[in-house]
Amino acid sequence: SSPTPKFEYSTADPTSRDDLPGFPPAEIQQRVHGTVFAGAMSGALSLRYLSFRFVRNVLMRPIVPTMKVFDFGCGWGRVQRVLLKDFHTANLYGTDIDPEGIEIARQLLPEVHFEVNGPRPPLDHADESFDLVLVNSVFSHLAEPNFQSWIAELTRLLKTGGVLVFSSWGQGLLDMAQGVFESGKRDFPWQRNILN
Repeated sequence: SSPTPKFEYSTADPTSRDDLPGFPPAEIQQRVHGTVFAGAMSGALSLRYLSFRFVRNVLMRPIVPTMKVFDFGCGWGRVQRVLLKDFHTANLYGTDIDPEGIEIARQLLPEVHFEVNGPRPPLDHADESFDLVLVNSVFSHLAEPNFQSWIAELTRLLKTGGVLVFSSWGQGLLDMAQGVFESGKRDFPWQRNILN
């Protein structure tokens, strides 16, 4: 018998996009994640690379186009756009608390499933719906009780053997949060969310 291959490589089906969608205005990109254009895409590509490397090299599982992927805190869809050639677009989902970001995401990537979520769980998906859940620096902006409730909710959405990958700021965010506490400044949603 032949050995089982360590990695299984495949590409999304021909109906998946082969072009790159446009960008929202720089002001929107800056507001959502603090970077624009190349910087915005660099962050999204880093999350993709680290997630895929973990799944392939640590869990020893292939990344295949039929996987269902959920991006929690998707903003205007920047992470989904770097996944277009990896997964069937019908299997890409995203949610965000910002209705304006979701509207932009729907315009840029109409074939991807986007929805607005509330400030607290639940999400409108069945248990064990997704193979991969990505959370790019959302938890950095939540108070601990919200973090705990969202971790429980996103874990509920994972299929058996599914993977939750999230990134978070370190000490730099704690320093910024201290400034928010001291100044009382609440101009942006992330500043308000740290206290809720």
